[in-house]
Amino acid sequence: MMATKVPWIATITGRVGFAFQPNWLAYVKGGGAWFRDNETVTDLGVLEATARVTRSGYVVGGGLEWLLGPKWSIFAEYNYMNFGRRNVTFANLGDSAGAADLPAQHPHRRAGRAGEINFRFWP
Repeated sequence: MMATKVPWIATITGRVGFAFQPNWLAYVKGGGAWFRDNETVTDLGVLEATARVTRSGYVVGGGLEWLLGPKWSIFAEYNYMNFGRRNVTFANLGDSAGAADLPAQHPHRRAGRAGEINFRFWP
């Protein structure tokens, strides 16, 4: 049985938007994405192999931001992250020599964020 743990995901994005009301901004965003992939393979409860890789890909998304006051805003957005189809090389822990290449289990992620409050330090 194969199990995956993702301890962290990171993105760097830029966004472009249109203010369709004085206090509403609709935007699209895009950039780079990375995540740490810790894979384990077990057979009848015995750990057979492990792999730890940091994968890279891209993120695209969009959202709405609402200006609450002169310096405060909240937003909700949706992000799609794609990391492509890559093989993961497992180091065997048992008595067999070598490594096994298996297809990655999670080539993409989706994330929604809402309710975050922003404070602007500039005018």
